[in-house]
Amino acid sequence: MQELATQDLVGLWIAAILTLFIFSFLYKDNPLYKFAEHMFVGVSAGYILVRTWFDILMPMLFQRIWIPGVRELTVESLMVFIPAALAIMMLMRLVPSAGWISRWPLAFMMGVTSGLYLVMYLQTNAIEQIRATMVPFAVAENDWLHIATYLFPVLAVVIVLLVVMILIRERIEVLYRKWNIIFPLYLIVAGIVLLYFIAIHRTPEGVALIENQSFNNVILFVGVVSGLVYFFFSKAHTGAFGVTARIGIYFLMMAFGASFGYTIMARISLLIGRSQFLLDEWGGDAIVQTPVWMSILLILGLLAVIVMAAIKTRHDESH
Repeated sequence: MQELATQDLVGLWIAAILTLFIFSFLYKDNPLYKFAEHMFVGVSAGYILVRTWFDILMPMLFQRIWIPGVRELTVESLMVFIPAALAIMMLMRLVPSAGWISRWPLAFMMGVTSGLYLVMYLQTNAIEQIRATMVPFAVAENDWLHIATYLFPVLAVVIVLLVVMILIRERIEVLYRKWNIIFPLYLIVAGIVLLYFIAIHRTPEGVALIENQSFNNVILFVGVVSGLVYFFFSKAHTGAFGVTARIGIYFLMMAFGASFGYTIMARISLLIGRSQFLLDEWGGDAIVQTPVWMSILLILGLLAVIVMAAIKTRHDESH
């Protein structure tokens, strides 16, 4: 058993008590939960304030700004006056008669941030997403799969033609009635898909197709195209267009479900972490090594908090 110092024991007990206070919300909203919540917010605000002072203000402002007789005059020391002036203007919001001055640095910050994030989000959320969608449909060293590799670009072109023809069906109504040109395109799509699956089953390497991301790339292409079709509202979602849009809905629902499940698992991992802390760290070494005087102080402090919470609850109910 590891010997714990007094400050470590106190820290473990405080952390365990606050954790139990937070867990008490599972029963109902109560003053103990509010006490822990407010303490968490206050400690977080104080921590951020201290880190801002020592990590931002001190090294980036006060240690660089020009002070006559203390720090020599340079371009960098003069440039620091600009953010310092903007910061002072932002604090003018605390003065009711001069609160309008704070709008200028706020507008400046919003403009600069928008310009910076525009390039970043355009690179990550637009260009990279488009690049990740432009993937080969078959990745394997085999004659049949080489055939499928050349067939699927043709399939992509045919699908695009199908979508375009469905969108402008009214304009080519005469051609549609005379030759029914969309039906042969459907046959071409079905034939290419059939040849692709024949290529998979004609070779043992078809088993490793999923490992080579070929199957995933096909699913990605279908999901992107059908998802884009769903968000095209200039045409009624009927017929083949409606079927494609419905497939897009399925892909969207799977994506939303996976994202929601990931969020739930992140919260469950936090719960597991706190439960392990209570069972292992606090329930193991801390309780056994806690001296009697510290236990008495902790019990008295806990009783004081409970009594104060009960008094506050009764006062709130009476009003």
